Amino acid sequence: MCAFKHRLIQVCNSTHLIVALFFLTIFLVPLTYFGGENPQTINWVEGRVMVDFELGQRGFVSSLKALISGDPEPLKAVIDQQFVKRSFLKNIEAAAADQFPLRLSAIRTAKFVDRLVIQLSYAFLPDPAIPADMQDEYYIVRGEPVLIPAPERLRQSTFNVIDERIKNYRSLLAAHPEVNFYVYSIERIQNSKHHPLYAYFDNLEGGQYLDYFRDHKPEGLILGGFSINSFDDHLRYFYQTDHHFNDRGILLAYQQIHEMLSANYPDISGVRHYDHFIGIEGVDFRGTAARKSFYPLREIVFEVVDYTLPPHKVYEYGEEITYGSSADYLAGIYPNE
Repeated sequence: MCAFKHRLIQVCNSTHLIVALFFLTIFLVPLTYFGGENPQTINWVEGRVMVDFELGQRGFVSSLKALISGDPEPLKAVIDQQFVKRSFLKNIEAAAADQFPLRLSAIRTAKFVDRLVIQLSYAFLPDPAIPADMQDEYYIVRGEPVLIPAPERLRQSTFNVIDERIKNYRSLLAAHPEVNFYVYSIERIQNSKHHPLYAYFDNLEGGQYLDYFRDHKPEGLILGGFSINSFDDHLRYFYQTDHHFNDRGILLAYQQIHEMLSANYPDISGVRHYDHFIGIEGVDFRGTAARKSFYPLREIVFEVVDYTLPPHKVYEYGEEITYGSSADYLAGIYPNE
């Protein structure tokens, strides 16, 4: 009996120690970010800037000085912004979450457990793609190292947005009859009837938005674009972990757009053909789907096409800019964190 009590006391002491360490960690975390800049700055795994929290940048000191000088308005404004509108609490919560010790390790462990549960749940089901995590935002295609979003649901509100776009185009055509206006659309896998899970969902968009736009667009607006005719088209022309065209998709779009322009501009220079693809060594590319789901797919070699452009200038909001970083990447100048 005495031995049992002794063992029970040891268990209680161990439990108290674990609980104490847990709460000590919880309360020590805020002390690490009152200094300001998040030590991680940029989280390359998730592809985002980490949240900072600087107590000295909240306006408390300057507003208190103003109050001492007889002006209470700055302090009222600070209290309203920081506490009534909850800017202080929201920012401190976000900073605490981003700077929590071993945060990424904990996320990876939780995602690993999620994947085990999902794989067990779908072990005897025929679904061609299964959720990549418990968020149900992205799916991993069985037999392919490809992450895709869920099929897009049909939303009636989107037709209102399309109607506004059509009005805009109609106004432009009326105001500038001497200008040729073009629309180039890119069908995404989540809007395609060739999505592996198209038959598993109800009320899907399945290309209805584009069909509606095509049926109602103003006469004179030239419409073209890329269509997915099979899932192989998605595999060939899109990144395996992102929603963007890859280099082959971009080249196809260039050829299709060139064909659209040629109808009204027969003197346009001939289409260029490229077949030399360059893999950027040392760049472990993982797109948005991989970053958000933490799905452990192998890194994909990032490819670009070897091309040259004639002398040209690029403007943004009226200012001349250097667009893109192709020259740096080809010269080996890029971050590889």
